[in-house]
Amino acid sequence: MRRRVAIVGADSPVGEALLQALQDMARPPEAIVPVSLGEAEGYVTWLGEDLPCQTPDRVDWSAVDAVVVATQAAAAARLLEGLPTPHGPVVAVAGLLPQTPGVPLIAVDDAATAALLRVLQPLLAGQPPMWLAGFIGLPVAAHGQEGIEELSRQSRALFALEAAEAESFPVQIAYNLLPQVGDIGPGGSSAFESRLIARLRQAFGSATPLQFTAAWLPTFHGAVVDLHGCCASVLDLAEAKARIQRVPGILLMDAEYPGGAPTPATDAVDSTDVALGRLRLIPQDGRCFSLWLTFDYSRLQAHQLCEGLEKTIESGLN
Repeated sequence: MRRRVAIVGADSPVGEALLQALQDMARPPEAIVPVSLGEAEGYVTWLGEDLPCQTPDRVDWSAVDAVVVATQAAAAARLLEGLPTPHGPVVAVAGLLPQTPGVPLIAVDDAATAALLRVLQPLLAGQPPMWLAGFIGLPVAAHGQEGIEELSRQSRALFALEAAEAESFPVQIAYNLLPQVGDIGPGGSSAFESRLIARLRQAFGSATPLQFTAAWLPTFHGAVVDLHGCCASVLDLAEAKARIQRVPGILLMDAEYPGGAPTPATDAVDSTDVALGRLRLIPQDGRCFSLWLTFDYSRLQAHQLCEGLEKTIESGLN
């Protein structure tokens, strides 16, 4: 593999974080083709050089060895379905793209799923949960650069006592919560919630009852998870915390003083770590637990995509 990699959505928040992660690889790609699904007027920085973003119709896809999809926009799926020439393996979030005959698809976990699994595996120590339920708050960065610009614009408008016009989101996002991430299906779950539940059932068993509500937060990059669950046997909280502290990529914040719990503005910035706080058990039971997570969505999602690309390089997929 010559390792000429096209980054679809290179000008998105996840794309920008991905470019930085790729530069930090032991063997970074030899060349980057930044692809924009927008107007393609911007530039990205790669190894100290400013590269102009290209529209999909200007890319020579036959000269690309791999494609990494750094956006969850529906336009990305339409683009890859319509490519006229072979373009190597595709790395994307699981469930986002259809499988294309003849094209290897490397599916990686969404950042929220990755954060949950990173913490639940050492917490539960191999035993499957009896049930899980929670709230997931996603930052506007997960919606792309348009989401960041809309939150900024609406915040300025509200401070100026002007109307907060909605464009990228269906209603106002500034100082608000939107409990609908993707289209709502027949069962009442959104597209994001359905993908998350499918992945967790794959990890813990199809019979595990799962219920999640995902919402857009008025934060730029910090995501949060409020999780509740129960397992078959009693958990030893001290032992669980000791196991968690041995896992790289988890920041356990165990302080009980004011401000000692992790927040998306103070502990979910410029890092791929997952900050964990408010871990507790129901005293009378010992099997049911609650916890709070926060993480930098763009950085963690970029980390997942970078690991997926490394797998294609190591396996020699071409």
